[in-house]
Amino acid sequence: MANTDKAFELIERARLLSPRDPLEWFMSTAMAAACLASGKLQEGVTWAENAIAQNPRFNTARRICAANLAKLGRMDEAVALLRKVLEAEPHLTLSKLRKRLRHMDRSVWDHYQEALRLAGFPE
Repeated sequence: MANTDKAFELIERARLLSPRDPLEWFMSTAMAAACLASGKLQEGVTWAENAIAQNPRFNTARRICAANLAKLGRMDEAVALLRKVLEAEPHLTLSKLRKRLRHMDRSVWDHYQEALRLAGFPE
């Protein structure tokens, strides 16, 4: 089972150790994923939007933002983000994504895939 409290602690520690990290969007994306897993959905959108602002082509941040948005019921925004994801990766499906993310804790994956399904991500 995922330990989101520990995730928040470790990600924040990493951010403090490297406050001017040029790849900070990785940390913002990690925070957005931890927010999704813990149900802090609006906070997750904020973190993911921060990552997207820093790297507009980072599909992981787009997917996680879309998942948080879908769980919040903001389907139009979620669908628009997933459209961009699928423009960049037209053959990506949930089953292919699961293979890519096989390291992800099952409980986190379950939240993630449920939210992506809500927004119409292909199986």
